[in-house]
Amino acid sequence: MNKKAIRLLALLCAAALLLCAGCEKKTEPPAATPPTETTEQTQAAPAPAQPEETPAAEPEPAQTEEDAPAETEPASETEPASEAVETEPAAEPEEPAEPEEPEEEEDDPGFGAPREVSEEGLEELTEELLWEYVGFYNCVYSRPEEIDWNTVLYNGGGLNVDVSAELEARFAEVRGYESYGNLIAIPADAVPRYVRETTGTDYADAWQPLDWLLLEDENLLCRDSLDFLFNGDEFTAGTYEQGVYRLEYRGVDLTGELCPFILTVEDTGHGFQFISNLPADADPADPLYGPYGMILRRYVQGLYWGISDAYTLEGMGISPLCSIYGSWPVENSGDTLRYIGFSLRDLNGDGQPELLIGSPMEDFGAEYLFEVWTLKDGRPVMILSSEDFSSTRLLADGSIGVSSQPNVYYAHKSIITLQADGSFFPTRVMEMEGNNTGATGCYVVSPDGERTEASWEEFEGFDPFADAIIPDWTPLYDLLGREEGEGN
Repeated sequence: MNKKAIRLLALLCAAALLLCAGCEKKTEPPAATPPTETTEQTQAAPAPAQPEETPAAEPEPAQTEEDAPAETEPASETEPASEAVETEPAAEPEEPAEPEEPEEEEDDPGFGAPREVSEEGLEELTEELLWEYVGFYNCVYSRPEEIDWNTVLYNGGGLNVDVSAELEARFAEVRGYESYGNLIAIPADAVPRYVRETTGTDYADAWQPLDWLLLEDENLLCRDSLDFLFNGDEFTAGTYEQGVYRLEYRGVDLTGELCPFILTVEDTGHGFQFISNLPADADPADPLYGPYGMILRRYVQGLYWGISDAYTLEGMGISPLCSIYGSWPVENSGDTLRYIGFSLRDLNGDGQPELLIGSPMEDFGAEYLFEVWTLKDGRPVMILSSEDFSSTRLLADGSIGVSSQPNVYYAHKSIITLQADGSFFPTRVMEMEGNNTGATGCYVVSPDGERTEASWEEFEGFDPFADAIIPDWTPLYDLLGREEGEGN
């Protein structure tokens, strides 16, 4: 072999070595990229050492380093750069995703209009409320403070404790006679908690608290019962809005008739709190459901089926003077409500009317007042009650005249004026004292109780009814909304 051939062969070998070195440099991964599972597998594969594989890389000579995958994405070594561009286009920015709306519960209308409760929901609510909270169906109330807890807890309300023979004996000892029925006993300290849980109000603010017998040593409130009080039916319709249900069912009204009722109750997430229980057609403008509605409903319900004796009426919270009309004729149920009436009249000029209870019978006592009620912090409070030995009448200026039935021992006459705080201020007071032989002294009594002697003529000449008027009575019967002569 001559020198020219040897030199040509050396040049060819050098060119071949340069081509192989260029291929290895092009396929070598960047040193700054941390190894991944993919790169490790790539590195583990044998690198192409034969020049025959070099043409496979020749279709990509136009690719520059700017087109190559970024150093932070080593996985692109095994994928063409064109595929990476197609799957993640960098030129089009992503649009912000719209916030997902929270899913609504089946019977929760959110903040929109009230939603109808489904049949399945009504069945579940009936099962939850009807038995455990049956006492709240048994009384009519337009606000939680009006709830009659004697009615709600009539059957114990689930707070009952076991009654032993020793407890019955203790109850009979304290009361003075044995229980005539089933003795019900509940822990006294459980009542305020129960009221708070079921109404969200304080028991101290209840207008009709329990009047049960308290056994102090046992810390138990006790009463005896002959029956089981129940008034309620399954819910037939209802709406739900922001946690408050308005549920319709058939209940018993003040006269014992079945009619649609609306029970309003809030689901707090921890239990139910009762807001109101009213006939479906109850009108807030109706006095039966106004500020004095609790008192008027008590009279209507207590007197509808007849007027009992004075003792029984007093136990029901009704003026015993109503017993005067107990023997009057009754042709239809509810007729007794014609003999008792009410009047709303502002007596102290504060813009808030007082409730007067009396009789609308013009020929038989229409001029006399049985009771006077006012509102203190929105709560009806009785401020005057006539007794069977005194007469009370309304005067033209809103004052009230009072005169006791005179006897040989004592007589009293006065004119009193209602103050803004709901108390009466004695405008003029005179007293007479005496014995079997006659009057021994007459006195004028000052507002602070100081007595000044007066003559018999002064006492006899003082007429507290000189300016008396007859109130504009409305018979309780009119609250029933019935036509004349209509009855059960």
